[in-house]
Amino acid sequence: MSQWVEKRQHHRLHMTLPLLYERFDRELGYCREYAATTVNISLGGLYFTCRNCDDQMELQRELDVTIQMPPKASTMSKTDSIKATGRIIRIDPVPEHPRARGVALEFLQPLPH
Repeated sequence: MSQWVEKRQHHRLHMTLPLLYERFDRELGYCREYAATTVNISLGGLYFTCRNCDDQMELQRELDVTIQMPPKASTMSKTDSIKATGRIIRIDPVPEHPRARGVALEFLQPLPH
């Protein structure tokens, strides 16, 4: 009987947070910003879903992301955000939504902790 071994380097938190990602649009010649939602996040990467992913979403592409964090409970001030750059390491179809994709992003630099 084989035993399952966790290979991930960082613990994942299952959190649904708003996320914006930027990517260079080859046709337009500049970066465009798209909205998405995180499924989980760790110090080393995240998994998010995007509803209207286009054909330029491809493996190994680098994306700049901004993750909107919930307000700090102590101050109830406006939300903070975390900015990071990552590389797409997996793209999954979302059966319920033909143009949606699940995207696994590995951060190029681990998030500070």
